Formats: sequence, C-alpha cells, structure tokens
Amino acid sequence: MNLQDWLSHRDMNDSWTTIAQWQIHENQSSRINFLTNSVLAKTNSKKKFLQDHYWLTDFDFGNPEVWDYNNEVCYDDESSKKIADVRVEPFVIFRSWSDMLESKFELSQNFVLFYNLYFDKRRCVYKAISKTGDEHDVVRTLQEKNKKSVSVGEKDSPN
Repeated sequence: MNLQDWLSHRDMNDSWTTIAQWQIHENQSSRINFLTNSVLAKTNSKKKFLQDHYWLTDFDFGNPEVWDYNNEVCYDDESSKKIADVRVEPFVIFRSWSDMLESKFELSQNFVLFYNLYFDKRRCVYKAISKTGDEHDVVRTLQEKNKKSVSVGEKDSPN
C-alpha cells in the first residue's frame, strides 16, 4: 500500500470526514507509518494557500516546546504559526511517547471549549448538547493499537 492509496480509501457514503489518522502498514520487508493531521486556517484565498507545500506542518505542531539558547530559556506554545502569510492553529494534536503505539490524537482544547463538548469514553466520541437538551455526536475517535483516527460529523449526521 502506498500513501496515495491510503489517503484515498474512504467510504463515500459515510457522513464523517477524517481530519487526522495514523496507521502502521507492515509487510515482510518494511514497516511504514502513515500520518495525516489537520490545522485551522483563516484565509480569503484557499487556492493560493494550497498552491504549494509550504503550508505543511509536522506532527509535533501543537505540542509546546522549551529549549535553551545562549543560556536563555525559550518557550513556544505552538498554539499558532504563520505560514505563507496565513495564521494556522492546530485542530488535532498528535501526542506520542517513547513508543508510537502508545500515541494518541487529541482535539484542540479551544475547539472543545468553544463548542462545550464532552467526551463519551464508552463510545469514543465528543458530544454536544443542544439548547433543547438533545445530544449530538460531533467528533469520533478511533484509538486502536496500530490505527488511530479523528473524524468530524456533518451538521445533520446521525448518531
């Protein structure tokens, strides 16, 4: 399997859009990690923004960083960056520890707080409660050992 095949594999009847995914593909001679992630960008020209690869971010985007430079402690919260004159923010953050198998995706806390979402651990979904008290699935997650993903539901998608 190559990256293009992996990216294009999607159930077109599904009302959910995958915004981040990670998976290991192994065969007898190799082990490949595939990882995609999403950012939020405010731009008036999507075409201009996407015309080159400089808008790409790495999988560490959104994870704070501290370093020592000339005996001065420097800090970058990685909450946003400017790429090609467009401010981007992480939508999904990929967290990993010593072993990639122990990694996981986390939704931006700004998104969770703005939409007042809560996480249903049993179903692995972020839910919203409407003014009438109805619950709606907004984001679903898959956190298996060798496959992880985050998908956003369409406005009127079924639970």
